[in-house]
Amino acid sequence: MLSWMTKALDLRLTMFGIFEDDLVPGMGPLATNSMIVGALRELPPTADLLYLEFVLEKCTNMSPVPGAPHLLRAHRPVGTGAIIYTAKGARKVLEQTMPAFFPALDSMLSHLIENGHLEVIVPLIAV
Repeated sequence: MLSWMTKALDLRLTMFGIFEDDLVPGMGPLATNSMIVGALRELPPTADLLYLEFVLEKCTNMSPVPGAPHLLRAHRPVGTGAIIYTAKGARKVLEQTMPAFFPALDSMLSHLIENGHLEVIVPLIAV
C-alpha cells in the first residue's frame, strides 16, 4: 500500500483512493458514488484522509466537522480497506510509518490518528 502512495505522489496527484479488491459497498453503486462525491465536496482542506470503511471506532469519540453536516472527525478507526488520501495526508503517512512501528499499517494509522498526527474524516453514512 505504501508503494502505491509513493506512485500517486510521484504522479503529483492531489487526491487518490486505495481500495481493497474484496470490498463490498453497503449500498448500491449510485448511492455509493453520491456519498463519496458529497463527502469530497465537504472535505475540509485540513483533512489528511477520508475513511470510507473502518471498524472499532467509538461513535461517542467522533466529532462534527464545522461547515460539513455530512462528515465526522474520526478518533481512532481501524482498517485500510477504503481510504481516499490527500497528497498532504499520503506524505504524512509515508513520513510517519517508515520505519514501521507496528506490524500492520492498520495499527500504525490508528495510532497516528488517535495521537493527533493525522486528521481523518468519515462520511456520516459510514458510521
